[in-house]
Amino acid sequence: MDIEKISAVDRNIADKNTELNFGQDSFGQSTNKSNMATIGGTLLIVAGVLSLITWVSILTVDISLIDTSFIAQEGYAITPEQIQSVLITCGSIGCILSIFPILGGIVALKRKMRGLALVGGLIGLFIIGPLFASSILSLIGLIFVGLSKEEFQLDFVEFFEGITGMFQIFYCNMGIY
Repeated sequence: MDIEKISAVDRNIADKNTELNFGQDSFGQSTNKSNMATIGGTLLIVAGVLSLITWVSILTVDISLIDTSFIAQEGYAITPEQIQSVLITCGSIGCILSIFPILGGIVALKRKMRGLALVGGLIGLFIIGPLFASSILSLIGLIFVGLSKEEFQLDFVEFFEGITGMFQIFYCNMGIY
């Protein structure tokens, strides 16, 4: 009786896999890979790391090294502490935003969630980095990820169907199901 349940579940999962995973290997990865998603993911990771380095260096700037005498000559009442608080605020926001292109690049390299990779590339346009290099790299990476649509085979719904199928096999083999 248990063997019949296991074989029925295995056939059901195999039917779903042949319908949903055409062009994929057993891990859900696309078998028709080109280098576009790899290049895009790598560019997003490089853009995020460059921007993260830039914003961390802004956070660690010693305010005593900044000459504020030119501001006082213009008649503005800005203190070095106010400049430091602006740098800390912008640096913190920049560090948080720099994480998204890195995450987008990682999922692009894995060829999993294309939407997350695209969102990481879009947020990467606003992270600036050194001389806008991170924004330019994010734009190029975004274009590469956008053009490699057919390489991202694992959809959100397919992911959860695969997870439930694994639990069904586990419970049938343990005699629980």
